[in-house]
Amino acid sequence: MSALRLIATAALAAVLLPAATENRARAATPEVCAEGAGALAMNLYNVAVTSLGDCLALPGLTERQRVTALSQRGEAYTILDDYESAIADYSRALEIGGTDVELLMSLGRVHFYNDDNAAALARFDRVIELDPENSEAFYFRGLVLSEMDDPQNAVIALSRSIALEEESANAFFYRASSYAELGRQEEAIADYSKAIELDPFDGWAFIGRGDVFMDQGLYERALLDFEQMVLIDPHNPTGFSRRAGALIDLGRPEDALADVARALKLDPEASDPYVQRGIVFMGRGDFEAADAAFEKAIHLDPTNAWAFNNHGNSLFHQGRYQEASQVFAVALAIDPDYGIAYYNRGLSLARSGDYRTALDDFEAAVRLLPGDASSRYMRGRAHYYLGEMDAAEADFDRALALAPDYADAYVARGLVHHDRQNFDAAVEDYNAALALAPALAWALNHKGRALIDLGRYTEAIAPLAEAVTQVPDYDVAYYHLGNAYYLLGDLERALDNYSSAVALDPRDTDFLLQRGRTLAALARYDAALADLDAVIDLDPDETDAFVYRGQIYSEKRLYTEAIADFNQAVMLAPRSPWALNNRGLVHADTGDYSAAIVDYSAAIDRDKGYYPAYHNRGLAYHELRELADALEDFNQAAKLQPQDPDVFFARGDVHYDMGEFRLAVDDYSEGLELNPDAVWARWSRGLSYAQLSESAAARRDIDKALELSGEKERHEMLLHTCGQLLRQGSIALSVRYCGQTATQ
Repeated sequence: MSALRLIATAALAAVLLPAATENRARAATPEVCAEGAGALAMNLYNVAVTSLGDCLALPGLTERQRVTALSQRGEAYTILDDYESAIADYSRALEIGGTDVELLMSLGRVHFYNDDNAAALARFDRVIELDPENSEAFYFRGLVLSEMDDPQNAVIALSRSIALEEESANAFFYRASSYAELGRQEEAIADYSKAIELDPFDGWAFIGRGDVFMDQGLYERALLDFEQMVLIDPHNPTGFSRRAGALIDLGRPEDALADVARALKLDPEASDPYVQRGIVFMGRGDFEAADAAFEKAIHLDPTNAWAFNNHGNSLFHQGRYQEASQVFAVALAIDPDYGIAYYNRGLSLARSGDYRTALDDFEAAVRLLPGDASSRYMRGRAHYYLGEMDAAEADFDRALALAPDYADAYVARGLVHHDRQNFDAAVEDYNAALALAPALAWALNHKGRALIDLGRYTEAIAPLAEAVTQVPDYDVAYYHLGNAYYLLGDLERALDNYSSAVALDPRDTDFLLQRGRTLAALARYDAALADLDAVIDLDPDETDAFVYRGQIYSEKRLYTEAIADFNQAVMLAPRSPWALNNRGLVHADTGDYSAAIVDYSAAIDRDKGYYPAYHNRGLAYHELRELADALEDFNQAAKLQPQDPDVFFARGDVHYDMGEFRLAVDDYSEGLELNPDAVWARWSRGLSYAQLSESAAARRDIDKALELSGEKERHEMLLHTCGQLLRQGSIALSVRYCGQTATQ
C-alpha cells in the first residue's frame, strides 16, 4: 500500500451483528472461538490467528459463527500485513454468509492495502450500489482512484464522502492531496486547513499544506507548517527533512544541515536527507561533497529518482554534460513520468549542442508538466537553435501566458523578432524584460545590439554599458559596445571595449577581427596585423581576416602580399564579390586598370547589386578614358546607392571630361547636398561654372574651397586652379587665382 499515512486500526471494523443476535451467538460460542475474539480485542494478533484457526476447525459451527470467525481472522491477518490470507478469509465469509456491506468494505480495504486497486474499486463500487449513503465506501473509493492516478475522480468520490460525513478529517486530507496533484493549490490549502481544524494534532496535514506552500514559493509559511510536524511528532524524521527543504530555499543552509543531521539520527538509512545535504553542498559550489552525498543517497535507495536527478544537476553545474545526461537517464528509467528529469536532461543535451534530442526531452517535460512555463520556454529555445522560429515564438508566447513576469521569455521572443530583422518588435520585448528585471544583463546586451541594427548607435551605449556593469565578464556585451563606438567613429573607445572582450576570450575570432579592423582604422597597422594573424591561425578559413589583412598590406603598399591574401579570400569564398572588389583596388593602385576591371566585372557577375564594384569599375574606365563605360557604371552605382556622395562626384568628373559642364554642375551639387564639406568637389563645381562662363558662381565655389582647405592643400589647389583656368581660357579668373599663386 502506498497511501500517505497509516489509517487508524479503528477503521478496520469487524462484522457488526445486531445486538440480540450477537448476544445469542456469544452464548453458544465455543471457548476457543471466544479466546480468538478476546485475543483480537487485546491486540494479540498472532494468538488470535491461531485460536480462530482452531475455532474454524471445529465441527458443528453455525454459519454465523463461521462467518464471524473468518471475518475476525481476516482482520487479524490484515493487521499482520498478511493480505493474501485476509482476502481468502473475507472471500470465504462472503461465500458462506452472502452479500454483506461490512464484509465487502473489509475485503475492499485489504485489496487496497495489497495494491490490487482494480479489485478494491470493484468492492467499494458494490458497497455504494448496496448502500448509496455509505461515506466510508466513497472515502476509500477516493483513495483507490488517487492511487490509480485519477485525482479528478478521486476528488468527486471524496467530496461525496465529505457531504455524507462532514467531520471526516481523513477525507479532507486526501481530497487536499488530490487537489494538490491537480494543481488546484488554493483548494488544497483550504482542505488541509479543514483537516487541521478537525484534528489539530495531525502532523501529516501540516506536512501536506507545507508542501503546497513550497510549490507556491511561500517558504516561510511552509516552514511554519513543517515546524508543527516537528512539535507534534519529534521522533518522526519527516518533519525535520521537510523543514530542511524549506530552510534550503530560504537560504539558510547551516540550519538546513542541522535538520538533515536530526533526520538521519532518527533514521540513519533514510535516503532523502542525504539528497538534501547534497543540495546544500551543491549550492555552495562544493561539488565533491555534493556528489558524495548524492551517491550515499543512491547507495541507500537505488530506486531514488530524486537522488539521481540531483546528482545529474551537480554534474551539469560542473560542465560534465554527457555524464549528467546519463544520470538523468537513470532517474527516468526509475520514474518514466519524472517531468523535471526530462527537463534537466534536455538542458544537458542543449549545452552539449544536441538541440534535436534536447527538443524531445523538452517535449516530454511539457507533456508531463503542462503548467510549467520553464518547460515551454526551454522547448522554445531548442526550436530557436534549430531555426524553427514559428514554433519557438509559439512556445515563448505560451510561457508568457503561463508566467507573465517571465523576463527571460521576453528576451528569447525578442531574439526571434531580431533574427527576422523586426528590430522594433525586438526592442519592445527587451524593454518588457527590463521592466520586470532592470539588471537582466542579456536583455541589456540584446537591446543594445538591436539599437545598433536600427542605426541608433548613441542610444545603444547606455544598455550595453549597464550590461557590463552588471556582469563584468560579459565578453560579448563589450564586443557590442565596441561596435556602437566604432559606428559612431569613436575608435579609441571602440578599441578599449574590443580589448576587454579579447582579454576575456582571447580565442574568439570575432573579437580579434573587429579589434584588428579598429587598429587598422587608427593606422596602427602592426598591431592590426597581429590580431588578424591570430584570427587566421585560429580559423584558416576566415575569409574576412584575409580581406582585412589584404587591405592593410595595400595601405602599406605591400601589394604582392595584398594580392596573395585576396587570392586566398577569393578561393575561400568564390561567390563573394567583396574579395574580388578589393583585389581590383590593388590592381588599380598599381596602375593595372585593365586587370582591375576584370576583377570588378567578376564581382558584379556574382552580385548585380554590389554597387562598390560599379563605382570602382567606373573609376578604372575613367582612368583609361573610356568615358561612356565609366558613365554607365556611375549611373548604375547612383541607382543602387543614391546616398553615396562619391558616386555623384565621380560621375560629375566624367561629365566634366566629356564637356557636359551643366550635368557636371548638377552631379557635384547633388553630392554636396550629401556632403557639404567635400572641398575638391566644390572646387570642381567652380571649374564647371567657369566653363559655363558663370564667373560669380565659379568664384564663390573656388573661394569657399580655398577657405576650407588647409595650408598645404590650399597651395596645391591654387596651382591646379591656375592651370585649369588657363587651359580652358578663363582669362579674368585665371588672372585672379594665378596672381594668388605667384604671391604665395
